[in-house]
Amino acid sequence: MEAIVYVGHGSKNVKRNKQFISFINYSKQAIDYSVQEIGWLEFSEPKIKGAIEKCIKKGATAIIVVPVFLLSGVHVKKDIPSQIIAAQKQYPFLTIKVANPLGVDSIMVELLRGKFLEKNLATSNRKAIVLVSHGSRNRRALKEFESLIDLFREQANDQQDVYSAYLKTNEPSLNEQLLHLIGTHKEVYVIPHFLFEGLVSKIEEIINDVLSEFVDKKIILCEPVGFDDNLKELIAKRINEAK
Repeated sequence: MEAIVYVGHGSKNVKRNKQFISFINYSKQAIDYSVQEIGWLEFSEPKIKGAIEKCIKKGATAIIVVPVFLLSGVHVKKDIPSQIIAAQKQYPFLTIKVANPLGVDSIMVELLRGKFLEKNLATSNRKAIVLVSHGSRNRRALKEFESLIDLFREQANDQQDVYSAYLKTNEPSLNEQLLHLIGTHKEVYVIPHFLFEGLVSKIEEIINDVLSEFVDKKIILCEPVGFDDNLKELIAKRINEAK
């Protein structure tokens, strides 16, 4: 019997963990597997190995591990595999497949476009759209994010200019990008490429600092990716790809 283990990062913030659990429980309804468990990378229990063991106790002989992460960063490429390897050594009879993270997909682009359209002002102004990521030292994650930007750009019309920015580690920083774009656009839209809202307050601070110098311009903060309904479809797609 094949089972599913959904992997979340885990947080010391109980509210965030509850958000993740609620979303996965909702997503499970569209996944035709009798055994589906949640495992955490850190801070919460059960860890990935513990979730795998719960599946084994329910009769699983094969498991698809689904990293519910936006990009293929260090957690997806190193931390999660190390826990899976430990479980595989202890349970050699078990077949374990690992699905791709949410990553680059037309479903994600549609979701992000929706976040922009929810806030889009009905004006004839040329608009700058900035997708902002946390940032990463992992080149693959950066490449994926830039590929996502390219797909988004393909869907934009000739009055919409699409850019990337980062909160940490990488360039351009969000502050630098906004200062640049506010000089060439009357409207700038910022879309946080985040599952959780924790860092949105930091983005708000940066936006307010920039606007204090340019009172005649508009910077509109869109909703983050969050646990949007479209992610349910994307998770199902990643599971089917891993079969």
